[in-house]
Amino acid sequence: MTIREEMVSVTSADDFTFDAFVAHAPGESTGGLVILHEFFGVTDQLKSVARFYAEGGFDVIVPALFDRVSPQTVIPFDDHDAGRALVNQLDIENVLIDIDAARDHIDQGNGASVLGFSLGGGLAMKAATTLSLKSAVSYYGAKLPTFLDAPPKCPMQFHFGDADAMNAPEAIDNLQNAVPGAETHIYAAGHSFANDALDAYVSDAALPALERSVSFLNTHHS
Repeated sequence: MTIREEMVSVTSADDFTFDAFVAHAPGESTGGLVILHEFFGVTDQLKSVARFYAEGGFDVIVPALFDRVSPQTVIPFDDHDAGRALVNQLDIENVLIDIDAARDHIDQGNGASVLGFSLGGGLAMKAATTLSLKSAVSYYGAKLPTFLDAPPKCPMQFHFGDADAMNAPEAIDNLQNAVPGAETHIYAAGHSFANDALDAYVSDAALPALERSVSFLNTHHS
């Protein structure tokens, strides 16, 4: 069986409509998975990540979280300034409304989890404190210290690089103190170590992190 993939329009609770990439499990679904993008948007690289998890049995959705400020925008990997500019225009409450709509769209009755990278890694933490989720996985989350005002409502797993300037050791320590029940892994790598389209990619970190993410998600969707 093959994966069925499509671009869809999703409508949030406030009637805003945004785009999303969806990859459906080829057989019986384990559950839904919302993948939250970096500040590059819904890239081809992230679509490949979605396909991987779909092959593993999840129905996967990647919502275009920039659509409220710049519809159908994908930022080139070398244009960090443009990505930061879009991120600075986002309203976190609207982003959560859109993530929740994506969760509702992909949940076919077996519950849904979130998995996010960088910008999306921070948003995964915020979503876990707010939304109804099976679990949440955060890769080198951006702005994590700003999302520690409430405990997560679901099990969480974190992945960090020990050379990541965006997540200093003391910030990781604070996170572990704030979320003591979370599963946290630290690798010999920097930021974006799991993005195989970037020079920052580190296979010795990305591959075990991927295995741990798959195991974690399957455990909480069993």
